[in-house]
Amino acid sequence: MVALALVLLASCNRGDDPTVDMGTTTSSSSAPSSSVVETTSPNTTFAPTALPATAPAPTTRGYLAAVRVASHDGYDRIVFEFEDAVPGYRVGLTGRPVTEDGSGDSVEVKGEVLYEVRFENAATARLQGERVVPVYQGDKRITTRGKVVEEVVRTGDFEGVVTWVIGARPRPEGVRVTTLASPFRVVVDLASPR
Repeated sequence: MVALALVLLASCNRGDDPTVDMGTTTSSSSAPSSSVVETTSPNTTFAPTALPATAPAPTTRGYLAAVRVASHDGYDRIVFEFEDAVPGYRVGLTGRPVTEDGSGDSVEVKGEVLYEVRFENAATARLQGERVVPVYQGDKRITTRGKVVEEVVRTGDFEGVVTWVIGARPRPEGVRVTTLASPFRVVVDLASPR
């Protein structure tokens, strides 16, 4: 009975993320690190999150394993999947010029409106002794054909802070930020203009 309850709970958590294939179990070693998914799902009431949306950094570091972008009825979704923990985050509007963390180099991001997604106590690679072992092996720039999202670009991975910028066109009707577990995810939804 307990096992059945755990299976149902895991199914509910994964079902909240339409970019996860419900028929398979994925691990960071077998799942793609970045992908663009074209899909549709029932349009539900979109309750936007007040920006900036924030959560404090936990004591456990979150390791970015995958980034997925999907287009649905009424919104585009970006899923940041982590191993070990959901890191602290801040999601909010940002302006140009966009600069890379650490180097300060300018980074071009397509889109009329830009949103910065900043993760704290996060990394894209693990240190194992003197070796650096990449966890995230996907693209730094993900171009989409979504209704709202034009591009998602990594702009930093420096001193425990991982930063991405989402380029949107046109301005979304609202932004919703949620977190999920099993696996750990931060989900950013941008509502399509009506």
